[in-house]
Formats: sequence, structure tokens, C-alpha cells
Amino acid sequence: IDIEGVSFLDNVNFTASIFAIFQSSFRLVDTCIIGGSSGAAIFISDDSGLNVDPARNYIADHETGTCGEPSNRVALEDMGSMCFEGGGCSVTCRQAASASTCPNGFTASPSTIILSSSSS
Repeated sequence: IDIEGVSFLDNVNFTASIFAIFQSSFRLVDTCIIGGSSGAAIFISDDSGLNVDPARNYIADHETGTCGEPSNRVALEDMGSMCFEGGGCSVTCRQAASASTCPNGFTASPSTIILSSSSS
């Protein structure tokens, strides 16, 4: 799934704003996560992948339980960790965003974003 030009505003108490499991693959570009709180801004399971260019993404004022400020916002599940299968959870943090402003021109206002995928 390509997540491009999407903004997440004030999502509160979610596992993650972006959550990739079950052999998912995401590309993250020109995306903003502003405000809110979550366990991790972006969670990627050990069998999923993420292609990210931190210079083209922005995260600000988003509180996380793991992989927090300044920009280490991707929680990559360590192989065999079983974070959501009743086992212990171990992650490696990776940079997700380093842009100084929201690259898609998003301004803080209420919004709803629906993402869907289709297989080819």
C-alpha cells in the first residue's frame, strides 16, 4: 500500500497510526502525523515491510510509549518477538520523519482518512 500525502490528526490511544501486520508492505511518503498519542506512531510486524524516506515525512506533538522523539517513530518488531501473539514484545526503532514542516501542506483541522487496499 502506498501511503502518500496523508495526514493523521490527533489520533489518541491507538496501537499505532500506521499498523502493518500479516506480511503487509507499505511505502510512506509526504505523510504527516500531528498530535495525539499511541503505543508507537508506526508499528511494523516482523513479517511486514516499510519503505520510508524520513526527509519526506513529518511527525509532531505525538506522544508514544515506544520509539519516541525526536524522530525514531517506527517500531519494527524483532524477529520472533510475538508482540500481538501473547509473547514478550521487543522492537527496534527506526527513523520515520525528519521534515521540518508537513510536506503535503496539511494544516491542523478535523479530518477523516480512509485507507483501503486492493490486490493486483
